[in-house]
Formats: sequence, C-alpha cells, structure tokens
Amino acid sequence: MNHLQLAMTFIKYSPQAYYNWKRKSTDGWSVYAIVLDLTGGICNLFQLLILCWNNNDLSPLVGDAGKLGLSIETLFFDIIFIFQHYVLYSKKRTASYKYLEE
Repeated sequence: MNHLQLAMTFIKYSPQAYYNWKRKSTDGWSVYAIVLDLTGGICNLFQLLILCWNNNDLSPLVGDAGKLGLSIETLFFDIIFIFQHYVLYSKKRTASYKYLEE
C-alpha cells in the first residue's frame, strides 16, 4: 500500500514541476498549498524521529519505510516548487527580463 502512495505522489507532483519548468513560470497556482504540504511533511518526519528517540530504537524509522519515503518525496517536490516560485521564476526576476527585452 505504501508503494502505491509513493507512486501516486510522484504522479501528482512531477507533471506540475515539469509544466512550471517548461513555461518558466509558476503563475496560476498557489504556493501557499505547497507551504502547508511542506509543513505536513516536516511534521511527519519529526514524528518519526521523535518516536525513534522515545523508543531508543530505529524501528519506527526503518520499519515504516513507506511513511519515511512519503515524507522525503513530499519534501523533495515541495522544495523544488518553492525554489521555482521564489528563486527561478519569481515576478521580480521575470520583470527584469521583460525590461531588458524592450
């Protein structure tokens, strides 16, 4: 079941990352949903780490590889989206290129 969640998350996020890259823009979607998703991924990862710390055992971390993989995959794509939105294709950067073209 966890492998299905990992595959569905990849299918959910990869087209948007590709579409943003192809258009060189993140216009049309809200970055706030990504920030909330990033917060959830971080909290999920912290939950696993706290369970390991409380139990003095790595079994919660390695025993639930799907949850760990989902957290890492979510963090990976969310960081890509935030980087695309605020660094690569920010409105300030796009505006400066349009000014140079005129």
